[in-house]
Amino acid sequence: MYIPRTLIAAKGTRDESVVEEGDIASMGRVVVLLGEPGIGKTELTKQLECTFGAKRVAAGTFYRTADPSIYQVEAGAPLIIDGLDEVPTSNAEPSIDRILTSLGKLKNPKVILSCRAADWTGAINRQKFSQDYGVMPVPVHIQPFNHEQATEFLLGYDTRIAADQLLSAIRTQGLDDLVGNPLTLRLLAEVWLKDGGLPATKTELLRRATELLTDEENPAHDLSRQAQASTERLMEVGGSIFAHLLLAGVVGIATGNRRKAPEGFVPLAELNDACADGDVEAVIKTRLFRPEAEDQLVPIHRVIAEYLAARWLSQQLDSKLSERRVFRLIEVNGGVPSALRGLHAWLGHFSPKVRERCIDADPYGFLRYGDTTHLSAQSARHLLKALTKLADDVTCHCEFPPGWIRVRPIKGRTNEEAEIYGRADYCSAEGAGGRG
Repeated sequence: MYIPRTLIAAKGTRDESVVEEGDIASMGRVVVLLGEPGIGKTELTKQLECTFGAKRVAAGTFYRTADPSIYQVEAGAPLIIDGLDEVPTSNAEPSIDRILTSLGKLKNPKVILSCRAADWTGAINRQKFSQDYGVMPVPVHIQPFNHEQATEFLLGYDTRIAADQLLSAIRTQGLDDLVGNPLTLRLLAEVWLKDGGLPATKTELLRRATELLTDEENPAHDLSRQAQASTERLMEVGGSIFAHLLLAGVVGIATGNRRKAPEGFVPLAELNDACADGDVEAVIKTRLFRPEAEDQLVPIHRVIAEYLAARWLSQQLDSKLSERRVFRLIEVNGGVPSALRGLHAWLGHFSPKVRERCIDADPYGFLRYGDTTHLSAQSARHLLKALTKLADDVTCHCEFPPGWIRVRPIKGRTNEEAEIYGRADYCSAEGAGGRG
């Protein structure tokens, strides 16, 4: 079952606009459909083939075809070339050059292309199409599913899935953004069916989610670095990237000209220099990142970024990084900046050696943004004392703990532990608010 998609043309520019699928053929002579892996580019091109009565061909097939005349289209009709990112490239002849040569043999017909956003080198490709076609390509970004689209997708995917329950479970864990990608949503649905529900703890859910997000599902990319690298390696490098982005206070990565990087984006070249352990370009081509605009990538979800960044920082603390240096970056005058509270909480979760320090600096943040499910009795007592002190220090008439915290009882605890964990264990109720 096909779900019609929301599309944005010229995203991130003054000309940005929402467009309908039926408008694509009239938007220009060259239109490029962009999106993250698994967002549904191929399904959209198949739908457009039917809508416009167009010819559609896989980019790899078109690239290898010696005589492109078999793809000649009628005047005014578009040729749809799907999956530019799936075409092998070399320094001797970039794949886009051969495709442009073949299009030239067809007298440069109207063309609709699809490509992963991370593989579309906007500035270079715009120049090449401008030289051959005399016009600039129009970038069109495929937007993630909204709630209604996700529900419809799940209902059509497998009738055994209680769509509202699954989406509510994901929302309760604060990971709504993951449902926007059809592939990720399908994989989460498979976990739901296989395990009889999602993992019970936030830590386990995030672990499963990051494994899904780093998995390369497209056979055309089986020889790519992101498919060849281990899940652990991709998560490690991803954590390094996210740590640099969060600590630098930037939004995402600019993959184009480093001297033209927009404000709030770090050039990919600088990130390659900073993350000396390599594989940066492999990681940004996974579903850990999504396109913000042409040549701009941002983390798929802030919680995912905080989780992996803290995991990586804890590993560095265990090897070479000094505790003093880390906390000079994430604490200010003994407190934690709002933008770093999630990272700070997860660092305390992953690193026992700094856990009590993280609790003391921000007990409420540790409780709300991390995962206290498997705290030791000693750490739970420390958290309870810190929360009690915080409640005594705050002069207000608000409820404390707030109403969205509720007890998750765990069997086999002593009365003393039950009293401690009754305050320390929590899970977010549906609709909990954002960062405070």
